[in-house]
Amino acid sequence: MQPGGMFVLKRIGNSGDAAVPNLRVQVEYGAVRYQILANSQSTFGELKKQLTAETGLQPVEQRLLFKGKERENDDYLDMCGVKDQSKVILTEDPERREKKQIEM
Repeated sequence: MQPGGMFVLKRIGNSGDAAVPNLRVQVEYGAVRYQILANSQSTFGELKKQLTAETGLQPVEQRLLFKGKERENDDYLDMCGVKDQSKVILTEDPERREKKQIEM
C-alpha cells in the first residue's frame, strides 16, 4: 500500500510462470479469421509472434488494430481493453509489402 492509502498492483512477469491462456482473441486477416489463445497480461508483440505460425507473416510485417488504433508491440492486451472474444484486425505493413514486391 502506498502512502495515502492507494493500492498499487504489481504486474507479474512471465519469468518461470506457466502462463495459462485465459483470452480467446478473434483475429481477422482479410477474409480469414483466427482464434488465438493468449494470456490477458500478454503484449501485442507476443500476440504477433503467435500469429506468425498461423499467417506466415513475420512480426515486423504485421500491424494489429484494436478499437480503430494501431497497437504497439509493448502495449498490454488487458491495459488496452482486450477481453475474451475481442476482435483484433491484422493487416500487412504496406512498406514491407512494397519491399517484397520490389525484391521479386
